[in-house]
Amino acid sequence: MPDDVLQLQEEPDDGSGAIRITARREDRVVGMLDLAPADRTVHIRAGLDPLAFGGTDTRDLFVRIVELARARGAVRLELDTQDALLRDTAARAGMQGQLRGVLVASIADLDPRGPGTEPLDADELAAAVGRLVPDAAVAGRAVRNPLRAGVRRALFGLPSMVDLLVDPRDGGERIRVVVPQRPDVVVENVARCVDTLVGIRRRFGANAPASITLSFDYSDMGLRTGVISGSAAKQVGVIHMNADHCLVEGIEMARRRAAARGRASVSAGVPPPYSAVDGTTAHEMWHQIDGNFEAGHYRDSIEFRRRIGECLGVETLEQATLGGTRNAPPPWQAAHRRLVEQVSAYAATAPGEATAEMFKLWWCSNGELSPVVARFGELVDGLFPAPV
Repeated sequence: MPDDVLQLQEEPDDGSGAIRITARREDRVVGMLDLAPADRTVHIRAGLDPLAFGGTDTRDLFVRIVELARARGAVRLELDTQDALLRDTAARAGMQGQLRGVLVASIADLDPRGPGTEPLDADELAAAVGRLVPDAAVAGRAVRNPLRAGVRRALFGLPSMVDLLVDPRDGGERIRVVVPQRPDVVVENVARCVDTLVGIRRRFGANAPASITLSFDYSDMGLRTGVISGSAAKQVGVIHMNADHCLVEGIEMARRRAAARGRASVSAGVPPPYSAVDGTTAHEMWHQIDGNFEAGHYRDSIEFRRRIGECLGVETLEQATLGGTRNAPPPWQAAHRRLVEQVSAYAATAPGEATAEMFKLWWCSNGELSPVVARFGELVDGLFPAPV
């Protein structure tokens, strides 16, 4: 991240009455803050360049936001942003709100320089996640057996882990979510993952695995280096999520890697209010559903992919994923281009990844879907009717 000083500059009034403040580093605009003061409340909408903000930068920005609100005589602050680090900083300072929603607090109650330095224990983390996912019961379980803790360190690449046992209240088994026990755990990102798991399990019922374990970890080199965002063991209900998704340090590292790479991810991004952890959770859960579907209804799975292929202008989805070479027939090449444009480059690597990317975009939708993702959703609704 750049070391130059962050500057906030109020822009000239455009006649609308709104106050716009530009966050700059030298000549580069790295964020915009829109202030709407009313009745001693300041509502701030923050749009930030994620590649420009690490943990220290974000804490500095949040301090400046609180100072701005106080300077305008406000007693209440409302923060509207989807930036994971800014939301985490605000939550640590005392702001609260619904999952993915606006965060609010009395300014007198805020401690903008005081994020905790001790990791939450299992019960504290469960309570914090449970407040954000109130329609599920969340219990914490510490790992107290030294031998078992040592095995986890070896397997997961992290010194200490705790379990969250999540009851979706759907009559099925509890979902187990394994979380690093560190001071920089981003509670809301863990809650986003839990909320997505619960929502998908309820929507797909028996078509989802009866037993689900999701672990935030560095269990292989791809997860440790950031090459892999998540991986799923089909049909057995086990998902490994890159621990970068739920750690301040991990989010910072992922942003540095993205800045060094200088290009967009090959995987599809999901629209606000959803985030990368929502999308990755949905992607990996589809692999579980798809694995069960293909194992139990193989002919139906072939027909499913055929109908998706028709939407792309070819006989089957496989032809679209094989159309990225010069020697491929022109219709396959055209379908491949459509798949990349309407879904993602990663979707064009294999049929299973194509449907997982489509599911991610369908599940984490703000109402706008590309033609092939919309068609995918219609087919899914037909094959897996929603519970009444």
